[in-house]
Amino acid sequence: MGRVFQSVSSLPLLRHMSHNGVVATLTGPFFSLPYNNVVVYFTMYLLELGITERQVGIYQTILMTTQIFASLVSGYLADKYGREATVILFDILSWPGADLFWALSDTIYGQIVGGILNGINKVVYVSFMCLLTEKATSPQRLVNFSGFHFTLLVGGLFTPIGGWVVDKYGLVDGERILLLSSAAIMTTTFSIRHCMWERERGAKAGAHAKGAGACLPSTHTILDVTEGEGERERETQSEGGEEVPVTDTVTGDVKEERGEGEGISDVCEVCDNSSDSTSTSVVADALPVSTEALVLPDTSEGKSGTSILGMDTDTHTEVVGGVAASDMGVEGEDREAGVTGETETEAPTEAGADSVTEAETMWGGLSAAFRYFVSTTPMRYCLGLAAGVQFYVIFKPLFYYDYLVKTVGVSDRGVSLVAMGMAATTIVMLLLVIPRVPPRLVPQALSLGLLIGAVAVSLLVVLETHYYVPLLATAVLLDGISIAVMRPMVDTLWSDMLEDERRASQLAGGHVLFSLIALPAGSAAAELYKWIPASPFVAASLMLLGMAACSYILGHYLRKEAQVARDTQV
Repeated sequence: MGRVFQSVSSLPLLRHMSHNGVVATLTGPFFSLPYNNVVVYFTMYLLELGITERQVGIYQTILMTTQIFASLVSGYLADKYGREATVILFDILSWPGADLFWALSDTIYGQIVGGILNGINKVVYVSFMCLLTEKATSPQRLVNFSGFHFTLLVGGLFTPIGGWVVDKYGLVDGERILLLSSAAIMTTTFSIRHCMWERERGAKAGAHAKGAGACLPSTHTILDVTEGEGERERETQSEGGEEVPVTDTVTGDVKEERGEGEGISDVCEVCDNSSDSTSTSVVADALPVSTEALVLPDTSEGKSGTSILGMDTDTHTEVVGGVAASDMGVEGEDREAGVTGETETEAPTEAGADSVTEAETMWGGLSAAFRYFVSTTPMRYCLGLAAGVQFYVIFKPLFYYDYLVKTVGVSDRGVSLVAMGMAATTIVMLLLVIPRVPPRLVPQALSLGLLIGAVAVSLLVVLETHYYVPLLATAVLLDGISIAVMRPMVDTLWSDMLEDERRASQLAGGHVLFSLIALPAGSAAAELYKWIPASPFVAASLMLLGMAACSYILGHYLRKEAQVARDTQV
């Protein structure tokens, strides 16, 4: 099986990914197919059951509240019990478990129970993104995100299946069939994926598993901070204790970093943290992580689903297991040197000033993460951009398909074609356009994509009074372009701004903030939709304009820091 996996991983779309990036990409379609078919009709399904628009908003608020509490413990659980264990357990509870409640309940209370179960999927987010980005360079992370989110779009090409089921059996019975089949398919997919994750090999597996979150990324980020000039990232990767050049995440230039002390390769293997067992995955030997600096990814992401099911459309998005050195199973000199052995080059940040004891606690880690988020101007802009996207992906899609059916006049089967068209457009963008965007132009490209999205959403308002099929097709086309640009680029910008050694706690802290900001999104969309059906899309268009400006300003700061970095090298 290992040889088969290695052969598959050499395909053009997969060869520049890390091992776990390949695993996520190969299994992604079997999640996205049932998800995309369910999500198109879910809000209409709730309304058909007699649940009001306001109750839908309350449901969304409860779901978001659950996500906040799940985010508070997500980094702690990821580090304490291991990535694989938390992913398989909470994935099963939050998707197949929620599907069963949604399918079998006729009341708002049963739907809320399903929403609460689905909300705990936030626990999975940290562990899943740790698996997706550990032992991956910054360019590999973008490829991993792109490939995984690409597979999430593939399911959108098959939404006409859901349209056929709903057309044949009716909205309620058809959606229940889709939900029950989703539970079966996702359970099988999660189980297979669990067996494929890369785990640590050799005698050190048991020793490392004893540490809470005993995983150290082989790509270690060091932040050079110059007063008044922000920070820039430099990445080094070790193989056998020797440094190899990788690409600067800001400038795109190949550079080198000389380490002091021991190399980190001995503690850089991804391990199964759930036990002391030295057993390996059936595909553990399948794919060595590439150390070459990649210019650009082969694919990138977008996703057209609504977050009524608790899917952020950002499942996406960016992590390495960031825990304190004492939690990584690292002993002796490596721990004293902050794991990197490069204490002289590590500049103190506000987050980094926390004591090791505080960082070992869940609340201490979150507190440190919050302070880090506001420590520099670029970080604050990136935080605002990521938080805005989180609000948007809940607010805009909530009544999107219901609006097309009840206000614009698209048929039930027709909305499945809308979802398919949006997915197809995004896939073409990911294959032909996104890979050609230079890393230094990511903020500007993101700004352009957000502006295109604002135009697309504005066209939805026009469709309320002027339903014209070519106009609808144009809106779908532009929306697909915006989605393709938005998710992978926001994920990458956010990921590159985080510290590797504290990435899990910073990711959890970020999602606590994002969830708090997005908490009223569902209720706000519901009230606006109940007032004037087109008003949520007017508001969504304004949000995109604001985020486009934020991305452009962030790009200005990153270019300035890149210039400072080049001047310093000279």
